[in-house]
Amino acid sequence: MIRSTTFKLTFTWEDEVDVTIRKDDGRIKAFSVNYRTKINDRWHDVVRYDTAHGMVHVHRFWASPKVIPLKECADMKMAIIEATKDIKSNWAEYKNRLIEKVRRDGK
Repeated sequence: MIRSTTFKLTFTWEDEVDVTIRKDDGRIKAFSVNYRTKINDRWHDVVRYDTAHGMVHVHRFWASPKVIPLKECADMKMAIIEATKDIKSNWAEYKNRLIEKVRRDGK
């Protein structure tokens, strides 16, 4: 039986992380850890770790729309833990990078 769990981490009123975990028979089958921020009254994705393309990967929206495969993350539970740690440790830096991109692109 497939079950989804979703929860939110809030850093500030304009910085949030949405975590979604899908399990089947108690095993993690898919996940998404998505940090987003509000810039100029618009929400922007900053960085997202997920399994949407059939592999564990990361999107760094300030850098490129390309997905970056994370081959060393075969264990989904560890991948979720590492993704959450990375975002908790680096969210302010990632936000600044995205703000620079938004300014540069005028969006």
